[in-house]
Amino acid sequence: MRTSYRNIFVAGLVAFTLAGTAAITTGEAEAHNNFVRGLGAGLAGAAIGGAIIAGLHGSPQYSPYESYAPQYAPQPVAAPTPYYGPQCHIVWQQNRWGDMYRTQVCD
Repeated sequence: MRTSYRNIFVAGLVAFTLAGTAAITTGEAEAHNNFVRGLGAGLAGAAIGGAIIAGLHGSPQYSPYESYAPQYAPQPVAAPTPYYGPQCHIVWQQNRWGDMYRTQVCD
C-alpha cells in the first residue's frame, strides 16, 4: 500500500508542477535583472523539494531480530614481512669522457 500512496503523491506533484509552470509563465518575453530573486526562488524550491523527498524515505524499519545478531570484531591485518636484503637504488654516473650512464648501487 505504501507504493500506491507514493505513486499518487508523485503524480500529484507532477501535475502541480505542470499547472504551476503553465500559470506562472508570461505570454511575452520580458528582460529584467531578476537574478537575485530567481536564485532565491531556486534555492527555496531546492530546499522544499529536498525536504519532501527526504520525508518520503522516513526512518528505516528494522526487524527486532537484527539486534540479536553477533557482533564480530574486525580481523587483524597481516603485516608484510620486512625485506632484510641489500637496499639498492639507481644513480647517474659519469665516465671519463663526460658521458652519463645509470648504474645500480647497493648498500
